[in-house]
Amino acid sequence: VDPNDADNSFLVLKVEGDPRAGRRMPLGRPALSNAQIQLIRSWVDQGAEPATAASLMTKVAKIEATTDPEDKKVLTIYFDSPVSTDEIDNTSVLLYQKIGSDYFMLSDVDYETTAINTLRVKVTISPIENGSPTFKIILNDPNSYPIVNNFGFSLDGNNDNQEGGYYEQVIQF
Repeated sequence: VDPNDADNSFLVLKVEGDPRAGRRMPLGRPALSNAQIQLIRSWVDQGAEPATAASLMTKVAKIEATTDPEDKKVLTIYFDSPVSTDEIDNTSVLLYQKIGSDYFMLSDVDYETTAINTLRVKVTISPIENGSPTFKIILNDPNSYPIVNNFGFSLDGNNDNQEGGYYEQVIQF
């Protein structure tokens, strides 16, 4: 690695498949995506500092609550670094609605969870007839699938700079 010089870094040349560096890495496997190569380029151009445990963790940056034209409630979850979109669905994002003073888990027909990209997940809630527009979103519940980042670490839900941890937020529309 040539810190601060991605254009001449042997590592970058290898993952890009530049003939000056021999055969492309990873050998015998699919090429890295453009986004992954750009991440390596950026790391090299920024000095190629070793990763710290905190820098490998992904956290929820924010959640936005909006209402679409069909009166569906929409929650958009923003992450501070890319997550794997393979397992993003209603088994990794749990949603509860407040009715009275209690929260009740919504069923799969009441909401749909989809990955917009590796940094955003959209939760669309069907129009609700009864109850208040107050919801609780839960990630990294021990009984659900974890959200995993591109390094294979589960979401740092409790913001302790360590893998895992329960995340919960109440949202009122």
